[in-house]
Amino acid sequence: MRKIFRAAHLWVGLVAGVFILAMALSGALILFRTDIGGFQVPAPPEWSEIERQVAAECPEAQISRILFPQAPGGLLRIQASKSDKQRVDIFADPESGKVLYVKQPLAWLAWVLERQGALRPGSWARHS
Repeated sequence: MRKIFRAAHLWVGLVAGVFILAMALSGALILFRTDIGGFQVPAPPEWSEIERQVAAECPEAQISRILFPQAPGGLLRIQASKSDKQRVDIFADPESGKVLYVKQPLAWLAWVLERQGALRPGSWARHS
């Protein structure tokens, strides 16, 4: 009798163990699916290629920051400033670095930001 219970316990444990292992592995895959999917993101273009594309599209812009897309299908957002201190947002393809769109700042908003900067404490001494 003891031998029968031992064999039954062994086979039930093996079958249940395989089921629990399958549940644990599939649960881990579901839990880390965004991280696993992140490995499929293509390598970004070389810095020199991005710089060359930006210089061709907006020659007076100096790149200050590159923001990489957070989700597949997103665009590179390149923040740059012009010689007149205006910020420009440049959107590019993350795979090729090709510039797709240059977002120019609104003139009236740049004027407001410039005036607002003059109101900051400590800036009065510099403007006097």
